[in-house]
Amino acid sequence: MQRLIAWMNGERVGVLTRQRNGAHEFQYDTGWLSNPLSRPLSLSMPLQVKALTSHAVINFFDNLLPDSPLIRDRIVARYQIKSRQPFDLLQEVGRDSVGATIAAAARYATARTAGPL
Repeated sequence: MQRLIAWMNGERVGVLTRQRNGAHEFQYDTGWLSNPLSRPLSLSMPLQVKALTSHAVINFFDNLLPDSPLIRDRIVARYQIKSRQPFDLLQEVGRDSVGATIAAAARYATARTAGPL
């Protein structure tokens, strides 16, 4: 199994897991679920204790990546990624997504934070 940590506005939201068989699931963290300000990552991924396993999971995270096949090919070449699969791309560039949500490899213990200019 491989895991990516999902963050929203610097708060840990949950874990995206790729199983050995290639299936994906997303599990919201209990801390996120108990936060009165929490909200689902997507309307297709409602807040719940049980892991989400629908195609909506990988579709949501795929949309954190650039749409352009050319840009994705450049990412693959630059980082020598083994495939163009969204999970593989997110392992390398998921911390640098546009917007409030990022997906970072577990080796990055915390969400990105802005440093002094």
